[in-house]
Amino acid sequence: VLLDDVATQGIMEDGFVGAFNYEGEWIWAHRISGNLDQSSDSLLTHSDGSVWVGGESAENAQIGDDENLTSTQDGYLLRILPNGDVDWMSEVPGTVKGILERPSDSSIFLTGTFTATKTFGSTSLSAHGSRDIFISEYIHPDGFSGLHQVGGMDVDEITSIVFDMREHLV
Repeated sequence: VLLDDVATQGIMEDGFVGAFNYEGEWIWAHRISGNLDQSSDSLLTHSDGSVWVGGESAENAQIGDDENLTSTQDGYLLRILPNGDVDWMSEVPGTVKGILERPSDSSIFLTGTFTATKTFGSTSLSAHGSRDIFISEYIHPDGFSGLHQVGGMDVDEITSIVFDMREHLV
């Protein structure tokens, strides 16, 4: 698969994120690649103009050839500056399914899924079933704050999350 000059390796699944103008011309594009499947599952355009991307990293997600922009965890969070340059990539111990910006203070919240026992910063969570849900504020580079877990005895999934008018997570 070719997205202008950014192509997949053709071995496993890769994630992509890019921007194009009204004429359909690409402004910038990035591939999230690795040894196994990678995906781009969540996207947020932040009020500061940056783009945040979250997803799954089956093994060693990486942006381009920069070894400093990798994730060896189950998921990743990526921040791209308004000009398309990659600012940073952070490891997340679960697949990122949602990225939200709280309207009152522009803080970032993540939600997603995890399996087995995973450590989010200094907090370890164990899934009650095959897969549980996590919800947390994310502060870069410190990590997770106010971590919450939701799950039952089987596979749990989250497909969307929003802030209501009172800034409660729904």
